[in-house]
Order: sequence, then C-alpha cells, then structure tokens
Amino acid sequence: MDGTTAELLDIDRRYLVHPLHHPEEHKAPLLVTEGKGAMLHLADGREVIDGLAGLWNVNVGHGRGELADAAAGQMRKIAYASAYVGATNEPAIRLGEKIVKHAY
Repeated sequence: MDGTTAELLDIDRRYLVHPLHHPEEHKAPLLVTEGKGAMLHLADGREVIDGLAGLWNVNVGHGRGELADAAAGQMRKIAYASAYVGATNEPAIRLGEKIVKHAY
C-alpha cells in the first residue's frame, strides 16, 4: 500500500460515515480508483466485478463517455429539480414518457 493509499484510507476513517457498516469491519476496505465497464480497479492493483453498483446507479457500466457527455449537457441546464410538492421539470417529464413507451 503506497503513501497516497494509506493517507486516503486514514482520511476515510476519520471523515466518512459508511451506512450499514460497522467501523470495526472497515479495517481493510476496498479502495476503488477507477471503473471501466462492469469492472472496478482497486488501489492494490486488483480488478473486481462491480456486482453492486448496477443495483443502484451504474447499471450501464463505468467510463461511458457518451453518458458523461449527456449528463454534463443536462447539468448545464439544470442539475436537479425536485418533483415533490407539485413541482416538475422537463427532463423528468420526457424521461417518464420515454420509459413508459418502452413498457408493455
């Protein structure tokens, strides 16, 4: 483990809260440095399958430039707008329409 990795893990222990994870179990965490497709690259040089991210928000893979470009373009207009309390926004409306049209 190099100095940068050790320093990052020390900062992690001091400042991050890991939900659903007891600090005693976090003595040797996996430090992810990069993601490409379905794979994660770890600070110790290993490569592992990203088996959990697809459950939440990376189901199309890491490092997809076209998705980063689309997200950046959208964020230049509006990064986030709540749909609570009677509010709405065009990106949410268009996405909802597109998703429903793909459903049976």
